[in-house]
Order: sequence, then structure tokens, then C-alpha cells
Amino acid sequence: MNEANEPLLVLSIPYLPPSVNTHHTFRVEKGRIKVSLSAAASKWKRDAALFMGPKKLRDDWLYVVEVRLVGCWLDKTGQPIRKDCRNHGKLVVDALFERYGLNDKLVWHDTVLKVHHAKDERVEIKLWRYGNDP
Repeated sequence: MNEANEPLLVLSIPYLPPSVNTHHTFRVEKGRIKVSLSAAASKWKRDAALFMGPKKLRDDWLYVVEVRLVGCWLDKTGQPIRKDCRNHGKLVVDALFERYGLNDKLVWHDTVLKVHHAKDERVEIKLWRYGNDP
């Protein structure tokens, strides 16, 4: 990706994904453990899709995704709060690629950043095509 390239997509979702501990549910069925997306995570993905406008993305390209998680990441003393941003980022990428009908295997590089803001929360997403080929 050439950093000078404009992103194909720039999105903002006005709230963060649910807590990492609520992303999946587990149950035993016929002696096997079944893992499924929790109701809270499924709802977040559905709601987030409302902020993802129409866009045609190609399924023969690879993509670079940047996810900025803006929220309260520090306590009152300035110490980091124990929250893992990688799992939040995975849910955001899943929602993004599901919304546009793509397999997230097309993500060639992704970055998930925490941005501290004591009173505001949102997810900012930028998507570029990977590589410089026409």
C-alpha cells in the first residue's frame, strides 16, 4: 500500500464493540463444544452495519484495514485499563467484511489502535487496497 493513496473507505461508528468477554458463547452439543457469536456481539455487528454505506468492493483484491478504537482506555491515575483491543478489532473487521459481502481472508494487513478520549467513544475505520497494481 502506498500511504499517499486515499482510502477506499472511511467510516465512523459512534460506539465501541461489546466487552471481549461477551463476544462468544460456548455450549456442549453431542459431546462437542459449539462456539457461536454472542447476542451482544451479533447485535453490535447488525447495528454497526447501519453506519456502513453502500460501496462496491472487489473480491479479487487484498486489503489493508486500520481500526481506531476511540474511548476511555486509561483510569483516573493515567494507567491503562485492562482491555484487549485486538479482539475488538477482529469483531470490527468481521462486521466490515460481512457488510460488504467479502471474506476477511482478503485482509492482508490490519492495524488496531487505541485512542484515549475520556468522554467520547467511537470506532474509526479506514480501508485501502493492498499493493500498487492497477
